[in-house]
Amino acid sequence: RWMRYPEHSVRLKLLQMLQDKQASRSRALLATARFLAPKSYQPGGAVLAFQALGSSARGAVPTLAQMLHEPRNARTAAMALCAIGTDGMDALGQTVPTVGDGNLRANILLEFYFVTSLELQRALSPLLERRLREDSSAGTRLAAAQSLGRFTHAAATAVPALAAAMRDRDGGVRLGAA
Repeated sequence: RWMRYPEHSVRLKLLQMLQDKQASRSRALLATARFLAPKSYQPGGAVLAFQALGSSARGAVPTLAQMLHEPRNARTAAMALCAIGTDGMDALGQTVPTVGDGNLRANILLEFYFVTSLELQRALSPLLERRLREDSSAGTRLAAAQSLGRFTHAAATAVPALAAAMRDRDGGVRLGAA
């Protein structure tokens, strides 16, 4: 799919930069930042840009990690961090527990409900299992259980965490783990 911005020249510049093997990291970050400014901003388009840039966008990790604390941007920031790779996943694992609002943590984890990439499922499973075991918010634990239950890879690795969640003090979490 192509990004949905009417600013055709910006799209062409990003495409050219991505095709240019000699593109510097700063040019890549600048091009990505331009996608955050237009009035027609579509968050999915920004995530696609981070997917295309991959680990070369690691300079954006601190800003994306901060965005996890913003209700309007948290879900998109989480997916962008996943797209960046190991550095993004590390930041995601460190930052999600520090998000003060349990509902916001739950919304971030629910963003992973439809993840189909086995590689991404493997990378997200430890975070989801940790939130399922340790989070103080029943909503967050429920979101973690639901996302883990949908992962085909996590079916084997998450069984102990899901089994333990069957004894959770919250009925919704128990139901979600089932």
